[in-house]
Amino acid sequence: MSRNAIKYLAMAAMFCNHFAYIFLKEGSTGQEVMVDIGYFTAITMCYFLVEGYHYTRSVKNYALRLLVFGILSQIPFMLALKQTNLNMMFSLLLCLGVVWVADHVKHKGEKMLWLCVLVICSLWTDWALLAPVFTMLFANAYGDRKKVSLAYGKAVGLFFLLNVLSYRADCGLESALIHSVCACIGPAVSGVVIQCMYNKADKTAHGWEKWFFYGFYPVHLLLLWMIQFAKV
Repeated sequence: MSRNAIKYLAMAAMFCNHFAYIFLKEGSTGQEVMVDIGYFTAITMCYFLVEGYHYTRSVKNYALRLLVFGILSQIPFMLALKQTNLNMMFSLLLCLGVVWVADHVKHKGEKMLWLCVLVICSLWTDWALLAPVFTMLFANAYGDRKKVSLAYGKAVGLFFLLNVLSYRADCGLESALIHSVCACIGPAVSGVVIQCMYNKADKTAHGWEKWFFYGFYPVHLLLLWMIQFAKV
């Protein structure tokens, strides 16, 4: 599979997640299945962001694109998902900062300080804490297949642990474990797709696709909100 083909899968999974949050009954089996499908997306985007950092001709322009589309997406994000935090584009912007710091700051103490600042800043964004931590794992593993597999294992393990703690507040341990295993299927599938199905040599792509991937985020949120608004 090409990079863009995997990105299309990630977009479809994200749409399922957002559709479920907006339109399906909270706690229903259908909602949980579609929400869990959507967990494929964030970790996949973190992986590709690390790749993109190493491929891009201008990190500054990469950051600017994320900032601009983060601003464009914020109102649709708040309207559609009833959120007050910053959207995923801002999360990815912080993640880009994580990769840059890891790559450029040589003094260990200074590097840790800046990484901690970026992780703390993520508390006000979507996928708080997890997105920058996933990105750090992939940044440290970049270029080494075995290390990438280990990074995915650590990321899925962390996601599982946080889900257990979250579900444990509302249900018994057995139920929390079952819900958490289901939640981890999406990130685990991402690892399988990246490690076993991703063909990095396939460069098939169209120039417009880059902008389509950026534009899909605010546009699909706006459309979901419009449908929701029309139903009221």
